[in-house]
Amino acid sequence: MAHIVLLGTGAALSDARREHTYLVAKGRQTAMVIDCAGSPVQRLSQAGIALDCIDHLLLTHHHPDHIYGVSVFLLDLWLAGRKKVLHVYGLAETLRATRAMMRAFEWERWFKFGFFPIEFHRIPPTPCRALFVTPEFLVATAPTKHLIPTVAVRVESNESRKSITYSSDTQVCETIVNLARGSEILFHEATTLNASKEGHASARQAGAQAKRARASWCWYICRPSVIQKNGARRRREHFAVRWSWGKISRGSSSDKVEGIPWQSGSWLWTTTRSISNWSMPHSSKLAMKSLPHRMGTEALSRVDEVLPELVVSDVEMPGMDGYDLTRRLRQKGSTAHLPIMILTSHDTVQEKIKGFESGPDDYMTKPFEPTELQARVRVLLRRATAPLAESQRTKGKTIALFSLRGGVGISTIAANLATGLAQMWGCRTGLVDLVLTSGQSALMLNLPLRHTWADLSHAPVGEMDADLIQMVLLQHASGASVLAAPNRPEQAELITSEKV
Repeated sequence: MAHIVLLGTGAALSDARREHTYLVAKGRQTAMVIDCAGSPVQRLSQAGIALDCIDHLLLTHHHPDHIYGVSVFLLDLWLAGRKKVLHVYGLAETLRATRAMMRAFEWERWFKFGFFPIEFHRIPPTPCRALFVTPEFLVATAPTKHLIPTVAVRVESNESRKSITYSSDTQVCETIVNLARGSEILFHEATTLNASKEGHASARQAGAQAKRARASWCWYICRPSVIQKNGARRRREHFAVRWSWGKISRGSSSDKVEGIPWQSGSWLWTTTRSISNWSMPHSSKLAMKSLPHRMGTEALSRVDEVLPELVVSDVEMPGMDGYDLTRRLRQKGSTAHLPIMILTSHDTVQEKIKGFESGPDDYMTKPFEPTELQARVRVLLRRATAPLAESQRTKGKTIALFSLRGGVGISTIAANLATGLAQMWGCRTGLVDLVLTSGQSALMLNLPLRHTWADLSHAPVGEMDADLIQMVLLQHASGASVLAAPNRPEQAELITSEKV
């Protein structure tokens, strides 16, 4: 089974117990190291990972604490007898800094003595749905907001279809949410508890990011073990993590990952999950946490920051009453479908009608029984997270364009039709180029041919689904997504009729 091991979890200024942050994704046959600090060979040996199975090294950015271990890692691989190629991935700036560091050790001379081959691959500075695909993993990247160009990484297991996302160093940004969408775990940096710093995120912000991405769990990394807050010293708990696609158990790394689950921050009600017995339970107790605000204007100003799962509002508040707050929340795109409950002492029929006209999902009067409030809250949360019935789901349509021979303009019509539907009507539109040997759709739309049908050739037919295809789509400025045809005949031969 594929699993991930955190080889280090320390910040740039680490402590006596932790190395700088880096990790490894290990499959049955191959492995990929993400960032490279400390003594990688020692940590890999402690984790029980054979050096010969490492085929890929991905560097998220070129700050020293993320790449300084590259030189000794390559040297140790060579001394261990490595002969096969190692693929190294990074942004242009990262690869340039890595090569400059290696030149300080005159590594070009190593090749004269049988040094193994290295192939450098440039990561595009834009979201890349499928940087590369192996028989065991699909790897995607996206740029983040850090002090220098940086990428986050998503690794998906082809066997289980589950994924993890590693944010690397970043402040809050939308690309992390998009990349981590649906991940089992988001490993997110958290330099501070509440207040963020330039280029970095706080633990509260990391939790909000994970919630927006609907990641099942968020694990904080790079945080100091002791946090000073309100004059009290609060020591955090730690444990080593070795995460398999499906469970968490104790790992062999001596570093400790901060063992506090992300809490869904909300200005009124949140749900939290607990971790017990070093494992990830399938069912957790539902706990409620309230973050009250006395003014509707204050609550409205913070709603996008804390991303509540449920809003419970009184009516009588200074500046903005509960009805006006509800209407304003319904007008905002990010909160239009947020569960809202009015909780008030106004119990007349006229007031209830006025309240429901403002747009809440429920209306409850005071005084109330706490158990009834909890029951109503659970119902609202259950409705909010329930999947749509089949009759409520938007169904797409397929438009097929055929021609008996080439050169009659079918590709032009298809490209114009796709971009027109996406731009003029706001439809989610996908353009699939089935001319496998000479497709022109990507060229006509001026899209770099980073991904094609050929990127799907390694995936078994039974595992090809919408999520996998999404990883290889090209995105046009109009909003249309393009599944491009290969530009070389030998690539087209990788796509069988069964996969089509």
